[in-house]
Amino acid sequence: MGVSLEREISASGEATLLLEFARTVRQLEGLTAMEINAAGEKGDSSFHSLSKPLAGLRILLISHDPLVRGEVDKAAGVLGLKVDTVASVEQALRCVRLDMPHLVIIDERLHDDSFDVLLREVKGRDPNLGFLEITDDANTFEVSSWMSDSMTRVSRDALRAQLTSLLTLELARAM
Repeated sequence: MGVSLEREISASGEATLLLEFARTVRQLEGLTAMEINAAGEKGDSSFHSLSKPLAGLRILLISHDPLVRGEVDKAAGVLGLKVDTVASVEQALRCVRLDMPHLVIIDERLHDDSFDVLLREVKGRDPNLGFLEITDDANTFEVSSWMSDSMTRVSRDALRAQLTSLLTLELARAM
C-alpha cells in the first residue's frame, strides 16, 4: 500500500503510532486533507493508482441565501468541486434520487422535518455521506465524529475561515 509506519513507546508505556499514506495528505488550514489533483497528473508510483482526488466531486447545497451560495462556490472552486444548488429540501430530494452527491450542505433556516426525511433516505443508501449545516448561531464550529449520527455545523460568521477545511474533511470521511 505504500504506507510508512512509525511507532514510539514512551517511558510510561504509552504508544504512539503514525501511519503515513503516500500522496494522500496535505496540510490545509490546520486540518489534514486529501490531496487535490485537479490537473489529473499521474503519480510516481503504482501504489497510488487507487487514490481519489477531490476535484470533480459534487456538493449539493440547499440554500436560497446568496451570501452562503457565494462562500460555498468560492470554497468549492479552490478544491475543484462542483456545486449543485437548490432552494428547497423538496428540490434536494429530487436531485438526490436522480444522482447522489458526495456531500450535502444545508442552510439551517431550511432544516425542517422534510430534511430529516432526506437525511434518513440518504444515510440509508450511503451511511458515510457527509452532511454540513450552516447555522445562524454565532461562533459555532462542531465537527461530527466518525462514528456518530451527528452533523458537522459551522456558523455563517466562520464560513470564510473554515469552509474549505470542512469540505475537505467531510469529503475525505465519505471516501
